[in-house]
Amino acid sequence: MIKDKKLLIDNDCPMCGLYGAAFTKMGLIDKCTLHPYQAVGPDLAADIDMDRARNAIAFYSESGTVYGVDAFIEIISQGSKAVKAILEFAPVYFFITFLYNIISYNRKLIYPTRNASGVTCIPDKNLTFRWIYIVLVALVTGMLLQEFGLRVMTGFGFEQHPYLEWVMCFGQIAWQGVFVNILRKEKAMDYLGNMSTVSLIGGILVAIILGVGSLVTLDPWAYLLLFGGVVGIMLWEHIRRCSILNLPLSLTASWIVFRTVFLLIILYNIGLL
Repeated sequence: MIKDKKLLIDNDCPMCGLYGAAFTKMGLIDKCTLHPYQAVGPDLAADIDMDRARNAIAFYSESGTVYGVDAFIEIISQGSKAVKAILEFAPVYFFITFLYNIISYNRKLIYPTRNASGVTCIPDKNLTFRWIYIVLVALVTGMLLQEFGLRVMTGFGFEQHPYLEWVMCFGQIAWQGVFVNILRKEKAMDYLGNMSTVSLIGGILVAIILGVGSLVTLDPWAYLLLFGGVVGIMLWEHIRRCSILNLPLSLTASWIVFRTVFLLIILYNIGLL
């Protein structure tokens, strides 16, 4: 167990609190090692790059400070040369660094909260990792919806159009991108990132439904009923996030309009309208 060191975590970030608590519960660090970024005093701050620590978690010891993935490797390896060698193996290190940057730079979009502290720990707005996050979410969500749509459409005796759900996912990004740039251009990327998280939440719930449908037989009406619940959760979350960003309800209205129009187009193409 690591002691007499400091792992700086964002006190306003629930995800940071979760992995900090996980490290403690696993016996990798003691409770005193966790230290809120917002409570760093001037003496400790003199030995830490506080600006860098907003983007990459800082792990401080008297022998020096490491950041981001290197901090996690230090904690997980616990001095084990074999574990450290595996994690620092170039392809592995590249992948976990890439994944870490996606999460770190977008953590306020993945789990937004109203700032509760006087000192903020907001990461830089890295547009590269913001767009990577948005695109990856659209790809994954589209894949899950494609499978979901296949089960529903074939259940009703209709043919599933390939790539339809990806068209919807990327089309919604373009549609909402136009509206948010008109209404609040300065918050466009924050909004699109939060909207992508709403889609990801929907995708995760759809994945759960697909998993249940693989274990028990669900007719297409059951799939539609469950999907209605998913849409309701997504709508509520979209409204909540717009409220946190101080964005107008008209953005939620345009979000609903796009999905409604897209549904009508599908129904027309399969002959139900």
